Amino acid sequence: MGADDIVGAHFACQFSYVICRSSVTFVAFLLQGVPGCPPMKTRRTLSALAIGIVALIGVTACKGVPDHFAGAISDAGLARLRACESNGNYHVVSSNGRYRGAYQFSRSTWDAVARRHYPVLAGVDPAAAHSWDQDRMARALWATAGPGQWPVCGRRV
Repeated sequence: MGADDIVGAHFACQFSYVICRSSVTFVAFLLQGVPGCPPMKTRRTLSALAIGIVALIGVTACKGVPDHFAGAISDAGLARLRACESNGNYHVVSSNGRYRGAYQFSRSTWDAVARRHYPVLAGVDPAAAHSWDQDRMARALWATAGPGQWPVCGRRV
């Protein structure tokens, strides 16, 4: 696999990820309805149909987004790291608010990893990110910077 193939695969991955995220957002919009418009049976039927189609596209796109760092740390190692850092809670925030999510990312570390590997996640609050996004970001950080990013728990994995 040449450099052009890797760049192409990375672009395809990012495009699929954007489609996945856009589909989820669109489904949420359809579920909420259009503000100020009374619910109509036709609109509900069309919304249900659109939700089904968009959900199918979104799920397909989400499943197609590979985790480029899947081999960096095993699933069991990731589970141990997560258990040590946050007791497995993906939405936890440290008492001082600085560290967030299952892997206790600071916002600056999260954004730095996201900009380099998963640009669509830059600016996302780690504690609000989906579990698969947090796992993917932790694997990317582990692969590129090692276990030292988690000074205590990184040694227990």
